[in-house]
Amino acid sequence: MEQKKRIGIPLMVFTLVMTIFLFTAYIEFQRTYEGHVKETEEKVATITANLEGLIASRMIAVSGLKAHIEINENFTQEDYAYFAEGIYGTQGNVIQGFTFITDTTISHVYPYEVSKSAIGVDLATEESQGKWVQYVKENLVPVINAPVNLVQGGVGIVVRQPILIRGDYYGQVSIVFNYEETLGASGLLDFSENHQVTLKHFDPLHQRNEIIWSNVHAGEHFSPEGTLEGRVDLLGTSLSLLAIPQGGFRGDSILFYLVLSIGFLVSSMASFASYNILKTTGALKVSEKELLENNTELEALIQQLRANEEELFSQYEEITEQRNHIRFLADSDYLTNLYNRRRFADDMAKRIRDRKEGTVLLFDIDNFKNINDSQGHSYGDQVLIHISQVLLQRMAKHVGVYRSGGDEFVLHLPDIVKEEEIQVYVEELFAAIKENNKIDQIQNLITISVGIAKYPEDSLSAEDLLMKADIAMYQAKKDGKNRYCYFTKDLNSNFDQYVRIERALQKALEEEDFQVVYQPLMDASGEIASFEALLRMGDRSLSPLEFIPVAENSGLMVPIGRYVLHEVARQLSVWKGQNLEVKPVAVNISARQVYEGNLLETVVEAL
Repeated sequence: MEQKKRIGIPLMVFTLVMTIFLFTAYIEFQRTYEGHVKETEEKVATITANLEGLIASRMIAVSGLKAHIEINENFTQEDYAYFAEGIYGTQGNVIQGFTFITDTTISHVYPYEVSKSAIGVDLATEESQGKWVQYVKENLVPVINAPVNLVQGGVGIVVRQPILIRGDYYGQVSIVFNYEETLGASGLLDFSENHQVTLKHFDPLHQRNEIIWSNVHAGEHFSPEGTLEGRVDLLGTSLSLLAIPQGGFRGDSILFYLVLSIGFLVSSMASFASYNILKTTGALKVSEKELLENNTELEALIQQLRANEEELFSQYEEITEQRNHIRFLADSDYLTNLYNRRRFADDMAKRIRDRKEGTVLLFDIDNFKNINDSQGHSYGDQVLIHISQVLLQRMAKHVGVYRSGGDEFVLHLPDIVKEEEIQVYVEELFAAIKENNKIDQIQNLITISVGIAKYPEDSLSAEDLLMKADIAMYQAKKDGKNRYCYFTKDLNSNFDQYVRIERALQKALEEEDFQVVYQPLMDASGEIASFEALLRMGDRSLSPLEFIPVAENSGLMVPIGRYVLHEVARQLSVWKGQNLEVKPVAVNISARQVYEGNLLETVVEAL
């Protein structure tokens, strides 16, 4: 019996102590495993947010073109290029081109020179695209499919959106995203170096899931229990991103093995100590006091181990709290940490559903492309981060602040629709931007143009509300930038008139369809002292009061001014050759020609 106690009690001590350490090791294993899962979830959320920002923002931007086509069915290639350039210019190499399909035949393309050979191709006869074109035509819903072998060559991700006129199908717009550049810009390719990744979408035509991109080889498959999935919502359709680390999620770590090792060592020592106590004193000779003392030592050791266990429990709870951070990433802009376009759409949908009212201010940075070109894209990112911080510091707490993409920001003024109240926020916005222009020790001249739209007065959807605010912002830029403009129904017709005049100016410049007339200026005696050169267009339906402002805003005034200088010099030479008395001729110079920096060279060249 005595021998059994000497063996049994040490075994019980070893089992008890080792059990505590095993549980502690299990907590550490779970902490490491959850941390690995959390890190992967954050990366998946970032990639899906990037894909949504790259693709969905361009789908929304096409709404302006849709609105224009619904007003003017007989639009030209120049009209199409004007809209496409505004969308194409902000996405670098990600967007490969834009195609407009009348019924099922390609009628307009952008960029024109690269893709003009595709005009006239009936996509209904194309093996790789015909069924999709017919599907959009018959079902009137947007679709996405990839990879697609393009008519103009290459492989792309194609998003198709139907165009309706008075409720009937008219055609469709397809945005062609560069296959490799889009996946690379989203971060998916870098992510796939250490993860098994599959990007897929549901094919409504064949009623099955189709893979857009995957590095999972034939015969391999995802484990349903371990796979993480991210969803990319794209205005009526969606993409799914499945990912799992190569080798699966791991929970073992240095600390895990260290806890097991220490546990074995401490358990062995405790067991050995109890065995020596029993052996040395003898079961019959051990007093009650000695037993209590030994028991107290063991209890102290157990208490210490339990304290360590509670600390690990606390760390486990911290991991649980950090899961909420993943949800934040899905609604946030990766660069500025402001809410993104998707969160804006969700907030607006809830406000409109609850029959609330409010105002949206959409603005972008004037001439932001010049900042990127002169200081580099890294400095441009610093400017965007600086603007977001200024907005959070200066705008009232109840104002929603979002970054909708590129250099565009959105302010949401809930329950504010009166213009005198809106004016207060607009003035505060302009003052905040003006007073905070020094970034990274560089003093900048940063101005913004603001478009304003109200709900439910102007629209009952987030997408349409942004489109109308964008039209108003464009009008503010046309009026000279560094100002704001409210959306009105007249802006659609004013926009069409502006485009028509700009197209007429471009044509007149290419064909030299201008006329310079000379108005005599008299001196006090009634004699002609000089002449003033005045510009007229061959199309006399447009007066200088109409076409001069458009030329200034569009940047065409510089080549037009150069033409006038050359024409005046030529006319002076003709008069001189005819032995006529040559009087001085005054030529009006645009401020833009002065800012161009080569005015002197232009005058010397003309003379």
